[in-house]
Amino acid sequence: MIYTQQLKQLLNELGLAKGRNCLLFVILDKSPNELIEVIESTGFMVNEIYLRGELNLLQILTGWGETAESSIYFVSGISNQFPWVLGYLNLHRDLFYDIKRPVIIVGSESEISEIAKLAPDFFRFRSRTYDLTKTRMREKEEKFIMSLAKPEPVYYSLPVFEEDKGEEKLKERIKVDEYLLGTVGDDYKRAELYMSLAISHFKLDDFTKGREYFDDSNAIRDKLSDERGFLTNYKRIADVLLWKGCFYEAIEHYNQVLKLNPNLAEVYSNRGFAYDKMSQYERAIEDYNRAIELNPDFAGAYNGRGVAYGEKGEFDSAIEDFDKAIELNPEFAGAYSNRGLAYANKGEFDSAIEDYNRAIELNPESAVAYSNRGLAYANKGEFDSAIADYNKAIELNHEYAAAYSNRGNAYANKGEFDSAIEDFEKVIELNPEYALAYINRGLAYANKGDFDRAIEDYNRAIELNLEDAVAYFNRGNAYGEKGDFDRSIEDYNKAIELNPEFTDAYNGRGVAYGEKGEFDSAIEDFDKAIELNPEYAAAYSNRGLAYAKKEAFDSAIEDYNKIIELNLEDAVAYFNRGIAYYEKRDFDSAIEDYNKAIEINPESAAAWFNKGVALGKLERHEEAIECYDKALELNPTDEDAWFGKGRNLEKLGRKDEAEHCFQKAKELGYEAS
Repeated sequence: MIYTQQLKQLLNELGLAKGRNCLLFVILDKSPNELIEVIESTGFMVNEIYLRGELNLLQILTGWGETAESSIYFVSGISNQFPWVLGYLNLHRDLFYDIKRPVIIVGSESEISEIAKLAPDFFRFRSRTYDLTKTRMREKEEKFIMSLAKPEPVYYSLPVFEEDKGEEKLKERIKVDEYLLGTVGDDYKRAELYMSLAISHFKLDDFTKGREYFDDSNAIRDKLSDERGFLTNYKRIADVLLWKGCFYEAIEHYNQVLKLNPNLAEVYSNRGFAYDKMSQYERAIEDYNRAIELNPDFAGAYNGRGVAYGEKGEFDSAIEDFDKAIELNPEFAGAYSNRGLAYANKGEFDSAIEDYNRAIELNPESAVAYSNRGLAYANKGEFDSAIADYNKAIELNHEYAAAYSNRGNAYANKGEFDSAIEDFEKVIELNPEYALAYINRGLAYANKGDFDRAIEDYNRAIELNLEDAVAYFNRGNAYGEKGDFDRSIEDYNKAIELNPEFTDAYNGRGVAYGEKGEFDSAIEDFDKAIELNPEYAAAYSNRGLAYAKKEAFDSAIEDYNKIIELNLEDAVAYFNRGIAYYEKRDFDSAIEDYNKAIEINPESAAAWFNKGVALGKLERHEEAIECYDKALELNPTDEDAWFGKGRNLEKLGRKDEAEHCFQKAKELGYEAS
C-alpha cells in the first residue's frame, strides 16, 4: 500500500489513541487485507470483525477489557446488516464512550455515506473519516460531505430465513426500523424499511400488522413503478410464510411472484418444498422439475425432489437425485443425510450410516444426522451405538423431541424400561399433544407389568387421535394381559375397523377369543392374519394351539410344520408339534420333536419334562428318569417332574427312591388328578 498523507495521518492518530476510545471511518475500494498488514506492522494487534447474519457488533466490543492495550478493532461487512444496524448503532452510540480501544469501520464510499445519512448521531461521534481510495474524496475536518445523487433502487438483504434469537431481538429490530422511518426520505429505502417491519411482525405472528407494512411497501413500489421491488416483496413474504410453516399461504405468494417472473428456479424450488410439506408430492416434483429445467446445476432442487420421491416411497429415484445433488455440491451435508434416510428406508443400514457419517463430518452440529444415524444403528440391533448418537443429538438440541423418543425406544429394546419412560416423559413435556409418545410410554409400562398405567397412556393417545389404530391395538393387548378379554376384543375390533389390514390386530383378537374358549372365532382371525401375511409365524403358532384345543391335531401339526419351514430354529414350534404328536399317541415322533427343541434350547425344562413323559409311555423308564433329572436340575420346584420321576422309579421297582420323589412332589403342592 502506498503511504499517502491520509494513511500517515491514520497511523499517527491510531498511535495517539492507543488504549483510548476512538471511532474512525475508512473508505476503501479494495480488500482491507493490505491496510491490516500496514497497521499490524506498527505494533498494533488487529481484531477483525466481519459483520453478517445476527453478529452483534456492540456485544463484541463490550469485551474490549479482555484485549491487550495495543489492540484495535477493525470492522468490515457492515452493509450486510443494513438497514437495521444503522438505527441500532445510532440508538446505542453512547456505548462507544466506554470502549477503550480504537475502532475502525471500513467500507465503500456508498456504505460510509449510508452510515452518515441513516445513523447521523453515531457518525458525528467519529474522530475522523479517512479516504484511502485511489481517487480520494474531498474532506473537511468538521463534516464529511456526501454527494446528493438521485435516489436509486436499493434492496437490502433482509433476514427472512435467519433464526432470530427470541421475541426481544425482533422487538429491538422493530424499534430500530421505526426509528429509521422517521429519518429516511428516500422512497426506495422507506419501502425496504416497511418490508423489514413486515417480516419482523410476521415472525412474531402479528400477521395483521405485518400485512399493513407489506401493503405500505407495495404502495411505494406502485408509485415508483418498481416491478422488481414488487417481485422481491412477494418473494420475501412467501419465504417468511414458508419459514413459519404456513405452507398454503406461502404457495399463494409464490404464485404471485411467478406471475411477475415465471423463470425463477429458486421460487419453483421453494414452492415445491411447500407442496412437499403439504404431502402434495406430485405437485412438489413438478415444481422441482421446472426448477431443474431452468437451472440444471441447482443442487438444492435435486435434493428437494429426492425428498419428495422418498416421501412417495420411490427410494431408488430419491437416491438418484441425492447422487446428483452431491455431484453438483460435494459439501452438501443435507443431501448426504437425506440419501442416508433413503438407504435406511430400503433396509440398507450400512450404506445409510456411511452417508450419515459424511453428513456429520461436513456439519458436526447436525442433530438430525446424529438422530438418523442412531435409528440406523437401532435397526441393526446396535442399541448402545444408537443411544450414543441420540445423546449427541440431544446435547446439540435439548428440545429435540424425536431424539428423546428414539432414545426411549432404544432403551426399551434393551429392556431398560425406566430409562425409556423418562425419555417418553420428556417428549410429552416438550409436546403434550404427541400421541405416539403416550403409546410408547404405555408400551414401556406394559413391559414392566404395569398394565393400568399403560391403559391410562393409551386412553390419552386415543383422546388425542381417535383414528389411531395402534393405540386401540395396544390397549387391547393390555386388557388381555389383565384377563379382560371382552374389552380386549372391543379394542381389537376398533383397530381393525380403522385398519382392515392390521394383521397383528386379527392375531390379537384371535388370542382373546381363544382365551374365552371360542376357538372357531379364534381360527377365523388367525386365518385372516395369515391371508394378509402368509409368513406370519405367530399366527400359525396360535392357530395350531387353537386346533389342538379342538383336538384337531393333524391341522395343528400342519401349522407347526409351516412355522418350522419358515424358521428351522424355532424351538417352540418343535415343542408344540411334539405335544400334538403325543396327543395322537405318536410318542416316537413326539420324542424326536422334543429332542430338536432341546438341541436348540438345552435350558428348556418343559422340553425335558415332556420328553420324559413320552419315554415313560414307551416304558423307556431309565431314559425317562434321566430326562426328569435334567428338568429338575433346571427347575428344582417342579412338583410334576418329581411325581413323574417317582412313577418311573416305581415301574423299575425302586420303591424307596420312588417314595422320596412322591413325598417331594406332595411337599411342593402336587395333587393327584
